[in-house]
Amino acid sequence: MKLLFLAAISALLSACATQIPSANDSTAIITFQNSAGDLLMANKVNGVSVDNGRYFSVSPGNNKLEVLITSGTGQESSYAMFATLEYSDFAADNTYEMRIMDKGFQKSLQLIDRTGSLLSERAL
Repeated sequence: MKLLFLAAISALLSACATQIPSANDSTAIITFQNSAGDLLMANKVNGVSVDNGRYFSVSPGNNKLEVLITSGTGQESSYAMFATLEYSDFAADNTYEMRIMDKGFQKSLQLIDRTGSLLSERAL
């Protein structure tokens, strides 16, 4: 568990040297809003591993996104898990955001558009 957490942090830090691209006529970009204690990293798009864990770059239409979620600081209470979220209406030249929402005892993975509207949600 600690090894997975350290690998995720290492990958994130090494990716910081590259800039997140802008959405364009053929792709949409999904970034992450990380909260205290939770770290989201891109893992796969439609079953294919991504090169940079800091964002997703997707084609318009339906895409299945897999993220790695880590929590804590490597202590006994920390965890790492994979979660998928599918959305069928990604639009080119748009930006989206994924985040963890903590609703009391239940957390969920959310996809938000640039206006702040909730597009998709998955309980964790």
